[in-house]
Amino acid sequence: MKSAHTRGFWGTFGVTAAASVIPFGVLWAMLYSFTRDLPFADLLRAGIIAGLLFGLVFGFVMAFIMQGASVDITFSDKDRMKAQLDVALPLMGYRLRSRDNGMMIYSPTWRAGILAGRVTVQLENNTATISGPQTYVRRLQRRLEGA
Repeated sequence: MKSAHTRGFWGTFGVTAAASVIPFGVLWAMLYSFTRDLPFADLLRAGIIAGLLFGLVFGFVMAFIMQGASVDITFSDKDRMKAQLDVALPLMGYRLRSRDNGMMIYSPTWRAGILAGRVTVQLENNTATISGPQTYVRRLQRRLEGA
């Protein structure tokens, strides 16, 4: 069985913090420069410091929400499970990227969020192992067990 890689707390923190530092810092410096009529270059250092602080806070918040999780769900009909996945995941903002030997990989669309991460489903025997961002895995688990 192939294993699905799930991002842990610190991996999620690092990605989200790093992705937010520069954009936030530069935008902060630009906005402050325009509103106070001060040179952008003079404010860039303060903007990067503000970006670092924002990145730390944003990284921690997103790490709790988007860290990886994996759950096992039992099912009796493999075709019905595939059909349920093909309905539930697009409603959550995911599209099927590949399907091969019981392994399905769903990629996030803009609706799921830019940092959402992929969801993988491994169907083996009568068990579906679902891995991906904790928020989406738990939501999918509730949908599938409620169906």
